[in-house]
Amino acid sequence: MPELDRGDGICQFLTADNKCAIYDDRPLICNTDKVYERYFKHMSRDDYDRLNQEACNYLLNRGNT
Repeated sequence: MPELDRGDGICQFLTADNKCAIYDDRPLICNTDKVYERYFKHMSRDDYDRLNQEACNYLLNRGNT
């Protein structure tokens, strides 16, 4: 989400110790449980979790290729 990006692809609310500074008030897109319940119940939770993990791995590694 552009409004979360600090300009380099990293969330502006990510702290130096890799924690979310707004965790309790984070937007829906950052809450995988709520996103699953609202938009992805048509797939199994295992498949949803696997796809999320793949997306996270991709984002973590995209600068290393």
